Amino acid sequence: MSAARFEISRFLRGQGVARTAPLLVAVSGGADSMALLTVLVALGQRSAAAHVNHGLRGAQSDADEALVERRAAELGVPFHSARVDAARADGRSPEARARRLRYAALESIRTREGYAHVATAHTLDDQAETVLLRAIRGTGLEGLAGIEPRSDDGRLLRPALRLEREVLRAELGGGAWCEDPGNLDPAVPRSRVRNQVLPTLEQIHPGARHRLAGLAERAREARRVTRAEAEHLLDGALRSDAGGWWLDAGPLLQSAPELRRRALADLLRRAGLGERVTADHLKRASDFLATAATGKALSLPGDCALHRTRRGFWLGPADARPE
Repeated sequence: MSAARFEISRFLRGQGVARTAPLLVAVSGGADSMALLTVLVALGQRSAAAHVNHGLRGAQSDADEALVERRAAELGVPFHSARVDAARADGRSPEARARRLRYAALESIRTREGYAHVATAHTLDDQAETVLLRAIRGTGLEGLAGIEPRSDDGRLLRPALRLEREVLRAELGGGAWCEDPGNLDPAVPRSRVRNQVLPTLEQIHPGARHRLAGLAERAREARRVTRAEAEHLLDGALRSDAGGWWLDAGPLLQSAPELRRRALADLLRRAGLGERVTADHLKRASDFLATAATGKALSLPGDCALHRTRRGFWLGPADARPE
């Protein structure tokens, strides 16, 4: 058994996924996702291909969808597709907007068609890129934890996350795949890290990708230590209301700084801000809780704000009037 097949099988069995459990595989048409689908079929895993057409590249987007459909037919697995409008601006970066729409479409297919899980083809290289990008942008323990091997509810799985990209792609053989031009565009930060920065780091310190991915694992381990305590702290200080959350700042301000940051990171994650939150956002939010006067507001990503009102602190839409 190849290294890729062994690792993917090990991951799925470790997650309690039986071979008969239906997996919906997110297949963009790129080499990584085409290889993952090929491996799962070779392992005898009950699988189907799902392609989300973002509508960003006209005829080429349609050609990518057709390629995935042909490959699914060759492998004898069901094919599902969805179309989203990723060109419509919503205040996020184009990459973040497309990702949000893609995951929503995949979850819609999963629930409608009765699949147990969605599987994506993120690799160790993707993990290294994510950790490095978040580190240089400014992040805390939450950001350094990188890409999760599975979602909290277990519906989303990333079985190739410990595999190097080239190891997974070796499973393609001579199979066809398509390349997104954005993966080669130096104006896209991730593409520049992938094609320029990480190769340079590997020359300086061979194994740099593995060390960055290992840092993410250690960050997740450290985060688990504080997560339960932070969630307990936050649950006691938080009340949902008026399309947002009222927050009792007292317990947070009395807690240790790292625990406070962890609780604030969890609060902003609940608000849907996710990876857009940096260490600077957490510091400013912490300072705001300690010093803000009534009537002040702290702007946050995603058109959210932390408001200081006569009743206390409220997190919600920036243009809301919580009182």
